[in-house]
Amino acid sequence: MTLAPEEGEAPPRGVVPTWEYGPATDGDAGPVPQAPRRWRRRRLRTGGAVLGAVVLAAGGATYYLTTRSSGGSGFRTATVTVGSIRQTSSTTGTIAPATEADVNFAVAGTVSTVGVKSGAKVGTGQVLATLTSNQLRAQLLQARSTLANAEVKLATDQAAQSVTSANDTVTNAQSSLSQDQSNISYTRSSNSLALGQANQSVSQAKSQLASDTASLGQAVSDAKSQLASDTASLGQAVSDAKSQLASDTASLGQALSDAKSQLASDRTSGAAQVLAAQQQMKTDRTTTAQSVAQAKGQLATDQASLAGDRTTMSVDQATLVAAQQKEAIDCQGTGAVGAVMATGSAGSGGASSATGASSGTGLCATDQSQVTSDQSRVTSDQQAVTAAQQGVTKDQQAISTAELSESTTLSKDQQAISSAQLSVSATLSKDQQAIGTAQRNLTSTLEKDQQAIGTAQSNLSSALGKDRQAVATAQSNLVSTVQKDNQAVATAQENVASTGQKNQQSLSQAQSALATARQQLGQDQTSASVAAASQPSTLQADQAAIVAAKVTVAQDQQSLSEATLRSPIAGTVVSLAVSPGQSVSSGTTTVNGSVVAAPATSSGTATSSGTATSSGTATSSGTGSSSGSSSSGSSSSGSSSSGSSSSGSSSSGSSSSSSSSSAEVVIEPAGHYIVNAEVTTSQIGEVQDGEQAVITPSGATTSAYGVVTAFDTQGTTSSGVTSFPVTISVTGSPGGLYAGDSATVELVVKQVSNVLVVPTSAVHTLGSTSYVEVLENGKEQRRVVTVGASGSAETQVTSGLTSGQQVVLASLSASTASAGSGSTSGRFGGLGGGLGGGLGGGGGFARFSRAGAGG
Repeated sequence: MTLAPEEGEAPPRGVVPTWEYGPATDGDAGPVPQAPRRWRRRRLRTGGAVLGAVVLAAGGATYYLTTRSSGGSGFRTATVTVGSIRQTSSTTGTIAPATEADVNFAVAGTVSTVGVKSGAKVGTGQVLATLTSNQLRAQLLQARSTLANAEVKLATDQAAQSVTSANDTVTNAQSSLSQDQSNISYTRSSNSLALGQANQSVSQAKSQLASDTASLGQAVSDAKSQLASDTASLGQAVSDAKSQLASDTASLGQALSDAKSQLASDRTSGAAQVLAAQQQMKTDRTTTAQSVAQAKGQLATDQASLAGDRTTMSVDQATLVAAQQKEAIDCQGTGAVGAVMATGSAGSGGASSATGASSGTGLCATDQSQVTSDQSRVTSDQQAVTAAQQGVTKDQQAISTAELSESTTLSKDQQAISSAQLSVSATLSKDQQAIGTAQRNLTSTLEKDQQAIGTAQSNLSSALGKDRQAVATAQSNLVSTVQKDNQAVATAQENVASTGQKNQQSLSQAQSALATARQQLGQDQTSASVAAASQPSTLQADQAAIVAAKVTVAQDQQSLSEATLRSPIAGTVVSLAVSPGQSVSSGTTTVNGSVVAAPATSSGTATSSGTATSSGTATSSGTGSSSGSSSSGSSSSGSSSSGSSSSGSSSSGSSSSSSSSSAEVVIEPAGHYIVNAEVTTSQIGEVQDGEQAVITPSGATTSAYGVVTAFDTQGTTSSGVTSFPVTISVTGSPGGLYAGDSATVELVVKQVSNVLVVPTSAVHTLGSTSYVEVLENGKEQRRVVTVGASGSAETQVTSGLTSGQQVVLASLSASTASAGSGSTSGRFGGLGGGLGGGLGGGGGFARFSRAGAGG
């Protein structure tokens, strides 16, 4: 793998990066090939080192961070900052409308019209439905007729008096005397039976005391035996889990050591392979460079020779041209003289002319010979130039061949280096993965073993706690039950004495009642003799009947007006259970469970009548309620007022039996909701009025907000679990809420702002002490801290830290745990929060190797 010298650029063509060999760092075994200095800066910036590897750690979190500084250690840290923490408690609830009106007709009747439909919007006071009013109008007319009849009867009774009432009083007194005589016999018989039952209760209480003492004593013995058995069996389970932990620590620690040894061996052999490939490249570069230089030298020599040949040819060509010019002159002159001589006389001048011609011919021949010689030299020069040119061309081809061979050879060498580096990288990556796997196996197994120990210890503690509680409960039950049984015996014995005393008192009271009845009879007989002269109570009864009739008229008028059903609130009709022609009973209209309209009961009329009659009875010496009821019966007999009273009584009966399971019309206001939730015993102590809440309906991705408006500390227990009701009022009118839908509720039980906070995974707890690891001058320093509110991600620190400090989340150079080892020389970091839950609070596996299970 070749690293680029600058971002986005490759090394120049033909330039091969030179690798240096530096000293081993960070626990490396053997020399590590390093890039040139300016390339190493780029490698550190991008994290693309050849021998880099990624280690998977703890519960799905992936980290592999290293430092290359000599003697340095790597840490994953977080800064102590000022922030806010919200601590919540989760529960579930059901969404309900904030207001609901259950509307019913206040009178019974037949539905005439229905003016709305389900889903319709209605306003306050809007007519929902009406009843057929003919019967109500008839009842009103009947009530008015009854009032008129009562007024006529009063006038009649005023004109004619009667002693019937006085005679009835005497008859009643005689009946009371007979009843009191019978009561004395019944009281004596009842007292005897009650005393026998009280004595039987004493015997049963003593028998129960003996039975409970035996059975609960056995229960105490059984509970103690179970305690001894659980102590032995669960103690062995804890011992077995600890033995398994020791065995796994030894075996998996050896596997991790073997993987690290393989990594060191492969790193050494890989570095040797890369070095050999680099040396071969250096040798090939020298050899091919020499071949190219030799070809270029020969080219220069041949090019110089070519230039010399071209110069010689130019000189010879110039000489040839001069010779040709001279030949042209000399040969042309000789021909003219010959011609003159040939055409001239052939006489006396013939000898002289012949001599001149001979001389001219000699120069021409010489010139021609010279031209021929020069022409031959020029031809030879041209051949020499051509040969030299061919030599130059061949030299250029030789240079191209040498350069191509050099490029091919260096490319192959570069590929060999890259192949060796990739092979080393792949091998080391596999070795690193093997180490990571061994570390994970060790961590996972040790964590499981620790969990097994914790579970066994927890089971032991829980079982012993339950067994001790069972022993204490059995002993407490024994003491409590024996105490109750002793109390029952004492109470039964007291009942015997008390029953005897009460029996005597009841007998005395019966005898006193008998004497009183006899005295009352004498008084009533005396009163009857003067009844004809006294003012009869009949007139008062008549006046009371008139009052009752007037009340009935008022009630019937009200019933007629209540035949129209109106909406008490504005909202939406969500339920409609009436239709034209349907018969309905009288009912109650409520808003949020509070009654806003109830049926007018006619029992008030009867009560008023009774009151008046009782008043009349009072004039005849006040014999009590029985006398009053008798008089009431006589007052309702006869006239049409009896019919009115009967009508009112029927209406009252209808009212008392009209509690239907669902309202005739249900109206809910749009957009206003509450959430009815329940919390557990551990949560109720954190709930307060006005507490904020985050509400997320089932299946929704957005949340609504609300506040706690009501809660009850009186819980309801079902199947051993106690729950407490909490009501949350939803803030505003958010969309996506539907009545009857379930929702998740997060109660904000604690919220602090502007406090020091650290990641929760940085805090470790041993017993009642909490601490963090602070990074100072490249080293971890333990700091004891006091913690406050704690969320899932961050925890408040109230003392022990200052803002800006660096707390350690994981040591990336700490070694894995091994038997009896406290080493921190490994390359791999901690396991973050994954191991913290079982081994001391998120400090990571490296921290476990130094501090054990405490983190």
